[in-house]
Amino acid sequence: MGAVLAATVLLCAPPHVGAQATIDQVHLLEMEGVARAWLDFLLKAQHQGALTVSVAYDPASDTVERFTQVQNDDHAVPLTQALIWGYRVFEDERYRRGVCDMADFFARAQFPEGGWAYSFTLNADGTITPVWRIANFEEWVQSNGLRVLAAAHVLTGEARYLEAAKRAGEVILRAQDPSGWWPWGAAVAEPDQRPDYLKGPTLNDWSLNACMGDCLVLYHLTGDARYRDAIFRAGEWLLAAQIKGVTPGWAAQYDVNNEPAWARFMEPPGADTVFGTYGAGSVLLMLYDITGDDRYLAPLRVHLDWLRSIPAEQKGWMWYAHRSWTAEENRGTVSEYTRKLTEQYGGALPSAEALNGLAIEAGEPIIAYHYQMVPVDHPEMECYLKPLNGHYGSRSEGAEAWLDRELAKRANGPILDAWNAPVAMAERQSARPTPEACARAYRPDSVAQPLDQLRRWRAGELVPGFVSAAGDRRTIEVARGCSHAIGLLRQLALARVALGQAKPEVVPFYRAPSYTGDFPLVDPARDWYGVGRP
Repeated sequence: MGAVLAATVLLCAPPHVGAQATIDQVHLLEMEGVARAWLDFLLKAQHQGALTVSVAYDPASDTVERFTQVQNDDHAVPLTQALIWGYRVFEDERYRRGVCDMADFFARAQFPEGGWAYSFTLNADGTITPVWRIANFEEWVQSNGLRVLAAAHVLTGEARYLEAAKRAGEVILRAQDPSGWWPWGAAVAEPDQRPDYLKGPTLNDWSLNACMGDCLVLYHLTGDARYRDAIFRAGEWLLAAQIKGVTPGWAAQYDVNNEPAWARFMEPPGADTVFGTYGAGSVLLMLYDITGDDRYLAPLRVHLDWLRSIPAEQKGWMWYAHRSWTAEENRGTVSEYTRKLTEQYGGALPSAEALNGLAIEAGEPIIAYHYQMVPVDHPEMECYLKPLNGHYGSRSEGAEAWLDRELAKRANGPILDAWNAPVAMAERQSARPTPEACARAYRPDSVAQPLDQLRRWRAGELVPGFVSAAGDRRTIEVARGCSHAIGLLRQLALARVALGQAKPEVVPFYRAPSYTGDFPLVDPARDWYGVGRP
């Protein structure tokens, strides 16, 4: 009955002039029905207010089995966003309640000192046990909780949500070094038993990027200048941390003297074209767009010149040696753990001769394992590459092209990557969504695959990578479904604005910045970059 009523409302509402001819309303109704079905499933899946990335489902009873483990990292990011989108698009109070239930969960799961661990156990008595007493900054662990709390505050005006977000913000502020860097996470208990590499400057897993975005959210919601200052201090550190010499980029992690450093046994020191190029690059681009200060672009031009200069046969790797290493400096150490991983991924240990030491030339591409770097053209390279690929890839094919495009966009000055297209920063207020522009931007074909996958889920089918079966139970990859639904919901928002059924403010004015997280969703109409110069 609810779907029929929704269809009647949609079809009977007076469309905006011109939208009727550009929007297939039958197809739109199908998208709406599928999106609502997924949002309703999320409400059913919530347990103690929480959502997790994967759940067990019983088709016979139409019930979601209660989970006890909550994953809170980059895989969980869509979980904190789908219901926010759902409420803004449909203005259904049930979805707002779902957002608030998630915010209440994060408020309860927070350490007394502020912040969150990367996973939790939900106990039968309603208490929540964190996996450890570290407030991780990497992989959006703080951002997941902080931004849903901030969004709940914007949606409801309730101060308690903002206060909980501010407690997490205090952890971020305390953890920032005076020079501007953030570590991988912050200990909230003594003694601090983290390895040293987790205490130093970190771009790895977007740690600094996430903290930047979180500080931007809290500066706007509180007016507290400490968050604004933290953003610009991070920029100063990035300027100082650019590697000198033949590889003028950024490492994934440093020591406290800003020298590239080892992290885990497969994360070497050197110029990193993932967390360095995209991570540092996206922050410096943001700071340029905020301030118009060319100091933030100058190091990126130097970095791009180096990427262009890499010989064709050496392009596209993740790491490049930032200095030369003698064989004595670069010896391997096989631990029992790395031995087991090598067997698990079908690899082979390097020869004793290779482990005894390999010389590395500055600027050459490298991979690493067993705390040892190896040139990518070394005869035993596969012994290092095979187990490495069990963790993540060793290639970064598009870094040069990405940075080239981003700098080209700014050839005439700062830009805003606005909701539909980049515009000059000085003209950003004229680029806000309008019904006419939303009608032109509506592209249902862009979400054909997500729609098909959600349609098949709704019909009870198995969908590779999304819905699987084990006996009479199904496993639903909730995070995957939320990512699909968010695409649909954005298209629905565009259509509803075009048809005069929603205010343009439902469409976030800013496009989610690359590698800094979707802070525009917290408050879609806000002018996020309006913070002035340091």
